[in-house]
Formats: sequence, C-alpha cells, structure tokens
Amino acid sequence: MRDPAEAARRSAQNLAQARWLIERGAADLPENAEPIGVIQGRDAEQIFYVAQALAEMGYRRFALGSLAGKVASSRDEVLRRTEAALEAVGPRLHMLGVSSVPVLEALARLGVESADSGAPIKEAARGGIFYSEPFRRYKLPSAHFREWQRSYSFAEVIESPLPCACPVCQDDPAQIMNPNGKAAINLRALHNYYHLRRDIEGSQAG
Repeated sequence: MRDPAEAARRSAQNLAQARWLIERGAADLPENAEPIGVIQGRDAEQIFYVAQALAEMGYRRFALGSLAGKVASSRDEVLRRTEAALEAVGPRLHMLGVSSVPVLEALARLGVESADSGAPIKEAARGGIFYSEPFRRYKLPSAHFREWQRSYSFAEVIESPLPCACPVCQDDPAQIMNPNGKAAINLRALHNYYHLRRDIEGSQAG
C-alpha cells in the first residue's frame, strides 16, 4: 500500500491541477467539450473528499479511477469507493479501467452512468485471449504466464484457437495466436473486445 503521506501529497497535487484546468484551461476547450473531474484516492473516505472538492470547483461530470488493481483483489472495495463517489457527486459518474462483467453489473445497479476499460488491448499485449458465453480468459504460452496467474489464478494456457465468430477469427483464427508483433496484438485486441462486449450485452439482455 502506498505511504499515506505520499498518497495525500499526490491527491493535493491532482486537485491543484484540476483547479487550474477548471479555472484557466477550460477556456481553451472547444464549445462541445466539457472537462471531467477525475476522482482518485486510496480509500472510500479519500474518494468522498476528492469528489466533493472537484464538485465545489465547478466540475459537473466525473470519472472514478484507481480501481484496476482492486477489481481482481477486492471487489467489495470497488463498490465502497463507488458508493462514496456517488454520494458526493451523484450519478454523472464514469468508471475507469473496469472490465469484469459481474463488477460492471453491480456498478450499473448502483447507478453509475458509464464505464470503459483498456483490458482488451492490455491483455492482448500480454498474450491474453478472451472468449465469451461463458466469459473466459486464456494465455498464450510465454514467459509471462506466472505474472498472469497472479492476477487471474484461473487462467489456462491455450495452444490453439477455440471456435469463434469474431471477424478476426472468421478471416483466420491463427492470427490471434502469434504472441509477438504489433499487428498480431491489434488483431487479438479486436478479438478480445468482441468477446468482452458480447458478454456485457448478454448480461444486459438477461
């Protein structure tokens, strides 16, 4: 865990930068652009304080960060932080870095407005492959498998592609099995995005 004094220093620095943006930098934004206050903190109490401070500065839209490492290790903490932010600023809240479908469903029930995740491309770069119905994560054989297992203890190595209806695999499923090269990573990211979106849409339909 980060040193509390260092966490407080960084929080104050982030708030100072946010104040500069809303008071001076926002004037240079296009008319159709609205600044977003990014809420970050080491616990629910700090999240509430930072969110309130951003709202008092004049921000009307918000994003909650510092969650990616907590989704796998402590989902209850993700929900506590989200509840603190919602209490401070209301439902105009965007979630940063969340790809877990069960967590997204729980966040939707709490009333958050939207969410995004870089997981499809980040995992593609690490040799990760997603499949849906049910949602599963696999790993290409590589030296990074132990690192992957620390985050996803259920991850399995995959030696060949599974049946898949995504556009990449319909063209040539072997394309997602190359662990190296920017082109292969991009194709694997598209494949992963297809399955993450499919699983989210399936859960919403249900």
